[in-house]
Amino acid sequence: MRKKKVIAITACLCAITTFLGSCSRLGGDLLVKPASAERLSIKEYSEENFVAFKNKAEQFSAKFAFETYARSDRDDNLSVAPMSVFMALSLVSECASGDTKTELLNALGVSDSELKEFLPKLYRQLNVEYKGAGYIGEPTTGLLKTSNSIWIDESVTYNAACVETLAKNYYCYPYQANFKENNALANYAVQGFVKEQTKGLIDENFHLSEETLFTFINTIYLKALWNDKGKDIPLTSQTYDFIERSGEIERTRLMMRGYLEGRAYESESYTSFFTTTYNGFKLKFILPKDGYSIDDVFTTENIYTANTISDYNAVDHEKKEQYYTRCFFPEYEAECDENILPVLKEKFGVNSLFEWDRCELNELTDTPLVCGEVRHITELEVDRKGIEGAAVTLMQMASSSAPGEYTKVYFDFVVDRAFGFVITDSYGATLFSGVVNELD
Repeated sequence: MRKKKVIAITACLCAITTFLGSCSRLGGDLLVKPASAERLSIKEYSEENFVAFKNKAEQFSAKFAFETYARSDRDDNLSVAPMSVFMALSLVSECASGDTKTELLNALGVSDSELKEFLPKLYRQLNVEYKGAGYIGEPTTGLLKTSNSIWIDESVTYNAACVETLAKNYYCYPYQANFKENNALANYAVQGFVKEQTKGLIDENFHLSEETLFTFINTIYLKALWNDKGKDIPLTSQTYDFIERSGEIERTRLMMRGYLEGRAYESESYTSFFTTTYNGFKLKFILPKDGYSIDDVFTTENIYTANTISDYNAVDHEKKEQYYTRCFFPEYEAECDENILPVLKEKFGVNSLFEWDRCELNELTDTPLVCGEVRHITELEVDRKGIEGAAVTLMQMASSSAPGEYTKVYFDFVVDRAFGFVITDSYGATLFSGVVNELD
């Protein structure tokens, strides 16, 4: 991938089972085998209280994407994966008490009982693999996987019941490593784990210090093809003037997807439409109208609205017309490596977790702890084959159809200027969100 400075928060998709055998060799030992996460059923997807919980998670996602962009270098592209942050904070909340737990739950926008009941279902929703044509042995056409893990220093005394709860209820892999006495090997174990879970997209030495007692990690990996054969989708025959945020013009041919039912959603300041991968992952656009900039339209409200639109006005019964729209959009990349602790403190009210005398993780250990860093690394690429993205969130704790008679009307939705985007699974969970300000 092209190296581009980007702010991002995300999860790392991973196939954990393949790493279990190698992790001990790398310097980490699995303490408890986590529960097996079965694929979520259609009935579970549509259960009313779970839908309400996911709606709260999407509100967190929209706010997080906006607040991160607001702090970023706005001349660069931005990609965030809020569900990774949501998952990581949820793990810490299960171990917290007092003000620390209250602040974490307020930041997430959910109650403790909601988190306990529905986060496991959300985890299962974010773990799915699709095979070509649906047959065993066919190549994978779409893969979405997330993982939770906690890394515990060998010197610390921990509450085994809490760790077992993380493993059983949150599908969390608890590893033990020796950060204090064999720091290099422990860091190598974490690096190898993340690399494995992100399919090699993230290969980073996190330089966790010798004082590290606990580290919470969430990962997400996404790979989705536009078609079942993985062939490149076509480019437009003509070139378009893509207006970058700076006002510079980049002449480029755009990728072209097929028609989908509906017309672009229209607000006063932006338009929005979407395209889909072969297995239904969605790429949704937030495109400023003339007279408006990406800074004007990439807001919490608009991000949330764009991701929750369910009616794209596909039919005009009075005119007896049925509408179809196709997207023309550019290839793009984004990456990030940032400590987003300030965003959590200033915009989400998470404070005591980062203060020596107030951090309460008493459900996990009696040892005084404090979180010194919340690091997020992400990689995202959208090209002619499909979408591939990976990210890691790491929290280090140190001691301390309409009828056929309708006329069909077709439109083109041309993404020809700096734009916002949301990438979701087929049920609307935000996987990545951000802004593309410039092209190569």
